[in-house]
Amino acid sequence: MRKIEKEFLDQLDKSLNYDKSYIDIQDKIDVNKFIDKQEVKTKKTKIKLALASAFLLLIMIIPISIYFASTSHVSEIIIANEADLVTEYQKNCNFIETGIIVDKKMDNGKIVRAAKEEVIVNYDSFNSKKAGIYEIFVYLKSNNTIKTSYKVNVTNDEITGIELKKSRITYYVGESINTKDLIIEKKLSNGNKIETKLTECTIDDSSYNSDQVGTYEIGVVLNSNNDFTLTYDVDVRPISELDISGKYGIVDEMYENTPPTILAMEIENDIAQIYYSEIVISSNVTLKKEVTDGNITISDSKHNQKMRYNPFTGIMTITGLMRGDPDMISFKLDEDDYLISLSGAFTSNDIKLVAVDGHLSSNSIQYLNNTYGGVYLDETMDVRVTSETIFTSDSVVVVGSKPIIDDKKPYLGIYYREEDGRVIVRIEEDVLYYTGGSKAYKYYLEQKDNGDIWIRTSKNEPILHYILEKDIIELWTADTLYEYSVKRVDTQIQAIVTIVATYGSHYQFVVTKGERFPIQVVSKTDITFYTIPGYRNTPIMEDVTFTNVTISNVYMSDISSRIYGEYNDYFYVTNSWTAGKDFMISSYWYFRIKNFEIVDSGWIGFSGHENGVSILALHKDSGEDEYVYFNWSEKKFTIGEEQLTYNATPFKDFDFVGNYIGEDGSERLISDRGMIGMVEKTEHSTTISYETIYIISLNDEEVMFLYIYQNDKDERELKYFTATKENGVWQFVFDGIKYTQVIE
Repeated sequence: MRKIEKEFLDQLDKSLNYDKSYIDIQDKIDVNKFIDKQEVKTKKTKIKLALASAFLLLIMIIPISIYFASTSHVSEIIIANEADLVTEYQKNCNFIETGIIVDKKMDNGKIVRAAKEEVIVNYDSFNSKKAGIYEIFVYLKSNNTIKTSYKVNVTNDEITGIELKKSRITYYVGESINTKDLIIEKKLSNGNKIETKLTECTIDDSSYNSDQVGTYEIGVVLNSNNDFTLTYDVDVRPISELDISGKYGIVDEMYENTPPTILAMEIENDIAQIYYSEIVISSNVTLKKEVTDGNITISDSKHNQKMRYNPFTGIMTITGLMRGDPDMISFKLDEDDYLISLSGAFTSNDIKLVAVDGHLSSNSIQYLNNTYGGVYLDETMDVRVTSETIFTSDSVVVVGSKPIIDDKKPYLGIYYREEDGRVIVRIEEDVLYYTGGSKAYKYYLEQKDNGDIWIRTSKNEPILHYILEKDIIELWTADTLYEYSVKRVDTQIQAIVTIVATYGSHYQFVVTKGERFPIQVVSKTDITFYTIPGYRNTPIMEDVTFTNVTISNVYMSDISSRIYGEYNDYFYVTNSWTAGKDFMISSYWYFRIKNFEIVDSGWIGFSGHENGVSILALHKDSGEDEYVYFNWSEKKFTIGEEQLTYNATPFKDFDFVGNYIGEDGSERLISDRGMIGMVEKTEHSTTISYETIYIISLNDEEVMFLYIYQNDKDERELKYFTATKENGVWQFVFDGIKYTQVIE
């Protein structure tokens, strides 16, 4: 069963818990949920047709399905809000039987909320005139053998009055009043005061009008003894007067690996301080506020970015980001949310994390561990925090790597990358050097339980993960994504060649003694050429330095994003991100088009170079490898017996080339270079962003194009759109907008 079908049937199954007909439940099935809105129109139609067919079948089987669903029985009941119930009563108080929420646990494992009329609360044993503990029973009206209970305590104290300890007195148009907005205290005969539970009071808001600005009297009555009441006044004000001041948090999606929740901005007197880089609204300027559809829209009159604040939820939705990016969601911190500042290594001008409801999440802890090497609660760094932690106030935590003392220091040495022989790092007693550079970095160590050691120089530099068992170092990014491994130089059999370029940069390479230094180094994505004055290709026997070296490169990017051949018979290379197990890498992908069909595709990389011609390896999707040649001076690929030359204008002879106007007024153009462009105009400039497109079918009145789309998961997708010619004018739909050719 496909995932989409399973999700559909799961949702239907949930709806069948209702003892109703198909007509009653059909609105509960959200078909659109199972349609990928990013897919092309033809695919949407197929999915809708498939689901429609499923509905026709379900209409036939629904009576039987409902019969069996209705045979599910209640196995037990659970009080869902026991923490909100009054469990301590004073003398001469009435038992509060309202407000109890009960869940039914079905014998199929599902939890269903019980209606009030389904439940009976038996408090016959309760006696408010006598101190003691009483058991309250709750059971189903339809079956009194299915029951649960909880205990309450009647004390010797008596209530002498109630008073308002704290309340919200300002509301905005559209808001309702809730018992959570106020704190009521009971005054007792022994002189003590006790806060009431949520179910212990009832609000009388009969005079309150949330749609009308004004002042209203609100009443409160104690449910256990209606003789105790109080009143207070609240003001209803226009939303335009809402004070948006406060601190706002956001989940930091810029940090892909276990994103933490951080302080995004702080607003006071309509002036913002911005702490999150994706929010471009200016700091230290008075914000412009407008009320739109019950929300407050906030801008700085300078940027296109806007913030939309919902006064009832405290959610700030930030729009106007880069094209295609989803809105960002920020939230207003309340009195139970605390800011966690950082102290220790690498923390200058750093972020503040948010402990939501006092909880510093495991994601935030993981972020601190990954970024700084560890998180501790005090300067001694004795107890390391590794899981969710609860705070009761704004706090400071210590981050960094706790120093280790190890006389052996097995990680000391010089390490190189086997792929190209490049020296990556040299670690000495107190400092290390990167890639043959002269700058010394102080480093910090952290020893893992298995003896491995993490070596860091700052929070923004790579983590050197020394693996004791293998005697190698893995390089990880600052946010703990694996990049590659390096080996230790064996000075007995290997020599180090230092290259000093004409522009002053230093590079070091490892060569096995007795071998020659390669004057060209080939990697999958580039080829580096070294012109070394005085070097006669003799074997290297000891460490040596070459100066005034001319270094030149050719890159895969120099030949990518270009068509080689004709519009219907060509070879194409493109840059593409691909996901590894724990990391993302940039690589190159090719495909071969013949007669409008993709006949071959796969990964491509440099394999060698000779006399101005590079050898490239095609790693085909079929599992086979093939080698092709690229002549740099002629810009030409040789693939078997075929030769395909760079074509700068593959669409030059087609009349669909030209400018197009969309239904929404936007502009696009199809270029003779084989591209579709999005035209963006401002008061002072016009910019065009291009995507390469390819013809995959063609006749006089219809052309289907293919383009490569990188989705939000960094996965490559093939997308399509079709242009049709009607009455001599071409038109097409792209990104949901219809475009029509402009005829001069």
